[in-house]
Amino acid sequence: AHLLGPRGQGSMMARPELIVVGLSHKTAALDVREKLAFADEEIDATLRQIRELPSVNEVALVSTCNRVEVYAATENGQAQAAVGEIRRFLSSSRAIDDEMLAGCLYEQTGSAAVKHIFRVAAALDSLVVGEPQILGQLKSAYGAALRTGSVGPLLGRCLENAFATAKRVRTETGIARGGANVSSVAVELAKRIFDDLTGKQVLLVGAGKMSRLAARHLRADGAFDVLVTNRSPEKAEEIARAVDGKARRFE
Repeated sequence: AHLLGPRGQGSMMARPELIVVGLSHKTAALDVREKLAFADEEIDATLRQIRELPSVNEVALVSTCNRVEVYAATENGQAQAAVGEIRRFLSSSRAIDDEMLAGCLYEQTGSAAVKHIFRVAAALDSLVVGEPQILGQLKSAYGAALRTGSVGPLLGRCLENAFATAKRVRTETGIARGGANVSSVAVELAKRIFDDLTGKQVLLVGAGKMSRLAARHLRADGAFDVLVTNRSPEKAEEIARAVDGKARRFE
């Protein structure tokens, strides 16, 4: 509550509000998440575009394989207007059908938005609860917002408090025990199916961060031959070299 300002400042004083608009693995299939996702090189320009929307004062953008979320601050009483503007922006900027996107997007305002951001930072909302990657992704999103001048005192303070809380959650609870992430869980599932990965040949399709982590887990668990393929052959070569594997043409 203290993020929204101290009590007793007078009911006539307009207070800014925080909002969240986005989708995640809980609400959207992978193909929808991929359509809405923003590449790293698009983030800065996208932040500036959202910041120019009439009802948006501050903004940060989180875009990962499991979630695309816009965190924004708006003037008191303008939350729903800002939500509508952001929804329309997401739909038009990615040329996604309004009806399809409407069924996947969620929104939070005020204290509910703060709670959501804190839960995301603490990896309570992740596909694998407790995974460490999301905190780094949120910090990168905050860095981009700072770099483009898109974040101000309210959203900035919220994110900084979320980071501090996430650190406490990881140090004071057992949520991070085992260091699980999507890749390690996938490899564990493969081990259950095949009993033992020793001597197995494995093909990784894609060369993103999760594939990089999966390659390490596979090699550590005895996979004999790790093949990597990706639309960008350079990235496939990079991961293959790191685990003494082989890159293969995507075609």
